[in-house]
Amino acid sequence: MYKRILLHFLFWIANSVLIALLIGVKQNMYFAIVFTSLLTPIIIATSYLINYWLFPKYLFKKQFLKFISFGLFITIISIYLETLIILCLLICLGNYSFKNMPAYSYNIEQLAIVLFFIVFLSNLIYLIRRWSVKEENLEPLIQFKSNRKTVQLLESKINYIESQGDYVKIYSEEKIFTTREKISKLEDRLSSSFIRVHRSYLINITKIESFNNTKIVIFGNEIPISRKYKPNVLEKLTSPN
Repeated sequence: MYKRILLHFLFWIANSVLIALLIGVKQNMYFAIVFTSLLTPIIIATSYLINYWLFPKYLFKKQFLKFISFGLFITIISIYLETLIILCLLICLGNYSFKNMPAYSYNIEQLAIVLFFIVFLSNLIYLIRRWSVKEENLEPLIQFKSNRKTVQLLESKINYIESQGDYVKIYSEEKIFTTREKISKLEDRLSSSFIRVHRSYLINITKIESFNNTKIVIFGNEIPISRKYKPNVLEKLTSPN
């Protein structure tokens, strides 16, 4: 865990230093450092939002239309924040005149290319790591905390997940795990083999023994289908694919 955090930290430090050096070599180094310090948080936020929210929630679940829509929204917000940075620099360091600022600092198109090149590089590294882990493990894993220990569990071993107030129970083939992670967070990280059938239940559709309009049976356990989730559940369970 700490090694992973350190690698992320070093990656972003290296990117920031490289951008500052490339900009500052032929321009004002002080301005380059300030500019990079303001730009880097946007790059980091955009990268993590795509890697840890957009990819798991939509791309990996093959919801491509939503993935593209939210991706465009994130892109627009990022460019808007870039524009705000330029305005701040114009006021604070440029004395309200672009003549007092380096040309690169107010070239929106150039800045967008730099920002999204780094974001793309981060996304590419994330996807390569994810796919390489999947190839090594052959089956997808989910990681969570249970009894102060980190548990790695094959998704295929999970029967269903039940939320019980402040904690969640994960019913696997071997045992029941208890975690304080929210069921919605687990849902985002699990593959399309899992579907929410009730605000308190998330099931593995490959484990279903039988079902009707009101309940699903998994290894003798009856799991209710709530009115809110019923249309989506029945559509997925009755779909030929």
